[in-house]
Amino acid sequence: MQTEWLIVGGGIHGVHIAVQLLGAAHIPASRLRILDDQPLLHRWRSRCDATGMEYLRSPVVHHLDIDPFSLRNFAKRSANTKGIRRFRAPYDRPSLELFDRHSQSVLDSYALEELRIPARAERVRLQQNGVTIQTSTGEEVETQQVILALGPPEQTEWPGWAPVDNSKIGHVFDVNSEAVHPRGDEEVLIVGGGITAAQLAVRYTRQGNRVRMLSSHSLRKRQFDSAPGWLGPKFLAGFNQVQSKTRRREIIQEARYRGSIPSDVFRKLHSRVRSGAIILQRGQVDSLVCGSRLQAFLKEGSTIETDRVVLATGFRNMIPGGALVSDLKQHLELPCAPCGYPIVDRDLRWHDRVFAAGALGELELGPAARNIAGARMAGQRIAAVAKQDVQSAAA
Repeated sequence: MQTEWLIVGGGIHGVHIAVQLLGAAHIPASRLRILDDQPLLHRWRSRCDATGMEYLRSPVVHHLDIDPFSLRNFAKRSANTKGIRRFRAPYDRPSLELFDRHSQSVLDSYALEELRIPARAERVRLQQNGVTIQTSTGEEVETQQVILALGPPEQTEWPGWAPVDNSKIGHVFDVNSEAVHPRGDEEVLIVGGGITAAQLAVRYTRQGNRVRMLSSHSLRKRQFDSAPGWLGPKFLAGFNQVQSKTRRREIIQEARYRGSIPSDVFRKLHSRVRSGAIILQRGQVDSLVCGSRLQAFLKEGSTIETDRVVLATGFRNMIPGGALVSDLKQHLELPCAPCGYPIVDRDLRWHDRVFAAGALGELELGPAARNIAGARMAGQRIAAVAKQDVQSAAA
């Protein structure tokens, strides 16, 4: 198969970049394809559902359409929003249901699912006049430009003390695991101290579970996972002047509020702690004994007995794309920083025919690169390049 623009990844970033290319750069749909073995936004939706998320952390202007006010207008005018929760203060953050319905309207209006090639990218090779992508189905896709819009690694962070073959132990993002679907009369130990753990704890209490949340650190209340100044020149102007990629990595790590919880989820969690529905405990598991009930022995000396253990420990700290990106770096010798992440230019080009968005572009986009806001920044930059190409070809 041949195309001119191929986006690898059909998540938040891949979808918004496609919208920007079609709607802002006016790339014909016949010249664009999205490569993903799952329906568009499938992984995003399944992970949000798994946590029990009710409202997004992002404000109303961060969504998948081009017009910043598209989501607000959709909430006002669409018959598809009647009877659902809409926004929550601060920053008018949309409910997950509203965001998903708006996202589906964007997918439908651009007919994006029709542009999806149902396969995974396994290898990328540069040819004299383009790029060839070998897929998991054996098909080869030839394209002029490829955009890597890869989400977080699929390998969940699984502590060494937790056996992977016990039906009573699971990770929140392993949605097919029996362990993450406890019966209403069971006691659940949630391991983790960030927004996912907090949302999950609240969700389980709604279905009647007795919940204990074990965090290795004191809870950190932050509205966003990095300061809003990272969305514009307030902080990015100084960041862009830093030439050292090692220092840029340090700045990104310092700027991220890892393991933090926004104010509304924080309040809801503590309301249930005060009522006794949730026990909040600080500590770390040292070992686990599996019997009719599970016994977690903590490094601090105490023991917790529970019916199930659910891990809310995130994903492995790996470069997105795994073997695909490693193979690309090895064979094409593309520039990488000491941390292993791509060194891209302002347009997010890693090579004349290869763009890197999302986390792969964060040494250029900054700490918000992985978020919806980062998808919008990446989409605007890549669309600007595509628009110039269209104008040059027409001249």
